[in-house]
Order: sequence, then C-alpha cells, then structure tokens
Amino acid sequence: MDIKKLKKITDIMIANFVNKLGLDGKSYVSSNNCPIVFGDLGVFKKTLAGRFYTAKSKDLETFLELNNYSKEDQEKYLSEGMVVINDYFENNPLSKLSLITCIHERFHANRMILTNMPYSGNEDIPNFFYTEGRFIRNNDEEIDTYIDPAQEILLSSIDQSEDVINHYKDLSFEEKDDLQFANDMFGDKMSFQQAIDEALIDLMARITFEINTDKFSDIMEVAGYLSKHSKNGSYTGMSNIILRHNDLELFKWMIDPISYQNDDIHYDFFSNYITTDDLNDIKIVLESEGVHVEDEFLGDLIKKIDNKSK
Repeated sequence: MDIKKLKKITDIMIANFVNKLGLDGKSYVSSNNCPIVFGDLGVFKKTLAGRFYTAKSKDLETFLELNNYSKEDQEKYLSEGMVVINDYFENNPLSKLSLITCIHERFHANRMILTNMPYSGNEDIPNFFYTEGRFIRNNDEEIDTYIDPAQEILLSSIDQSEDVINHYKDLSFEEKDDLQFANDMFGDKMSFQQAIDEALIDLMARITFEINTDKFSDIMEVAGYLSKHSKNGSYTGMSNIILRHNDLELFKWMIDPISYQNDDIHYDFFSNYITTDDLNDIKIVLESEGVHVEDEFLGDLIKKIDNKSK
C-alpha cells in the first residue's frame, strides 16, 4: 500500500465528511499537511493501528531516534508532528481499517496548535490543582507548547486570580506534591476528556468512511445505524448522544475546537453541551474506553449539568 495513495484517498473522504457538516472540506483538507508515514510503533505495535505524534514532543523525538531518521529529518518532523500508520499495513492491500486509522489520526493532527500555556515550573507537578471545590492555576510561569486543545489541556472553569497563584506558587515542592495527590479530580478530568475525545474521533472516522461508501445519505443516518447495530459501546453511546441532540455540534467542535470554545482555550464545550439525559450513554462510552473515574468526579459533573439547566 502506497502512503501517497492513502493520503489522496483520505483527502477526498475527509473533505466529503467536512462538507456534510456544512463546513469547507476543501479548505480543511488543504490545511491538513501533517506528514504521514508507515512506522514501527514499538511497544504499541500490537495494540495500535496508528498514532499521531505532537510536534516537539518527547514521544516523537524517541520515535524518530528509534527508527533511525537522519538528524535533518528529525529536525523537520519534530517541528511538524507526524502521523504514523503501523507498518503492518505497508505490505498489505488498502483496507477499511487502514483508511479509518489514517482518517482518525489526521483528525487529531489537524487540531494541533502552538500556544502559550500555564506551566507549574516543574515537570513533576501538574499545572493545575483541584482544591477547595475548584481548579486553580498554581504558578504564573508560561511556556509555548504544541497541544491538542480538545485533549491535552484542562477544560474547566479555573481560578487564575493573582492572589491564588501567588499563594500556591510559593509552596514547597513537597507541599505541591501532596496537593496533587490530595484527590483524583484533576486526573479524572483529564482522563474523562481524553476518553470523550477518542470516542468522538473514533466515531467521526467511522462515519467518514461509511459516508463515502454511498450506503448512507447523511451523517445522522450513519449515526442512527451505528446506534442500533454496532457492538462497539463507544460508537453506540456517542451516537445516542448525537441523535438525542439532533445536531452535529460535537463533530464541528472536534473539527474546530477553538472557535467552539469561545476563544477560551479552557472552555469546556462538552460539559456545557450534554444534559442529564446523556449520562447513561457517557457511562457506556467511558466503560468501552476502559476509563474509570471516581464517584466524586461524576457527582461534580452532574451538579454542573443540573446548575446549567436551572
């Protein structure tokens, strides 16, 4: 299977899907220029069909070194990020799985942005704590970094007032270390975000493939089919949510997260979108993604949804 052919075909499929969202598919695909290669995914070789490596990330640096890229190519790809398709597919015919995998990773890649982010000042300390019933920023330092705004940053209301920041940044390392383990809310929130994001991207990639088979007339029809017939809990749970709301806003958010986050990189679009009627399907998604969050986190989520509806 030729990587150029894989890119060309997925260009067409992705553009068609984006057009059916009412957005500009041609423009979206033209900006989707992240390099795509076949590669050895190392310890993930038997479990992942593909992976997107964020620009400047340590994971990408390790991948490039282990796969013996030249220094020149390492510098190039480190600055661009990379979609890696498991090299299992390289010597096999084009398939449904290889197409869906490539589409999935390209959706991830096209969301990567470079932005100025809060930084705790120490890689062993998270940039935010959850304490006294809210998330707080714990340092005034900032750093430029490449991120996925739907998955790699905290999406929540955050206390970033100067007096709070000054209080927590002056704590000792031991005190900060204790705070990060005082509860699981920060870790639960990040795990929740990643599970929801992966479920949505999985569903988008599957629908993108199916909508290009001419078996379905529109996105909602595919979601309806998967809701009733798929054995994948992630597909059924997320399809149910989309059908219940009867719109495509979650997919549009995945395509253009910053616009849907009201130009606030921490705005939690998903938690403000869902209702209490969606909670059972969210649990189905979390279980299918193998993610466990504490009851305290789910209770806090329910409370926020209830307050929103009042």
